[in-house]
Amino acid sequence: MSMSGISLAPEVKAAFLEMKQNKSYGYIIIKLDKKQKVMELFRTGPKNAGAKSRDDAEGNFLEMISVLQSEEEKDEEKNVWSNPCFVVYDFPLMTQTTQNINRLVLISKIFDSSPLRLKMIYAATMESVRSQLDIQHKVNVNDASDMSFDFIEQELKSKKV
Repeated sequence: MSMSGISLAPEVKAAFLEMKQNKSYGYIIIKLDKKQKVMELFRTGPKNAGAKSRDDAEGNFLEMISVLQSEEEKDEEKNVWSNPCFVVYDFPLMTQTTQNINRLVLISKIFDSSPLRLKMIYAATMESVRSQLDIQHKVNVNDASDMSFDFIEQELKSKKV
């Protein structure tokens, strides 16, 4: 449990282990439950092993974005794109030798336009989620325009991942 009092649901840990050990998923979307007590598994996405080029890898990332955006609902509390969430993404970094190196990245999607209370809860919970899942790399996304393959790649490369 984090200092914010929010715990991580067992199914999140199980999905992460499946992703890490068996390469079963390309991404995991984690969001706060309705009672605001537990970070729950919202959705998992397929691992697209066919990414041979940067364009393929970017296409896979755009598919994940479209899943987040397709969950847009009229009920503002259920709106996944507008509200904060965490995404664990198996991000392919292309090296200068055109070799792929995949890194599990915790993307903290907390837009500046998100409700203040949710921003505070997610910010207070992020390090706990990161340490419980043992994820080395994190990227903070504060604006919809930053939720892009280029931005995540640039952030990871600037950290010398």
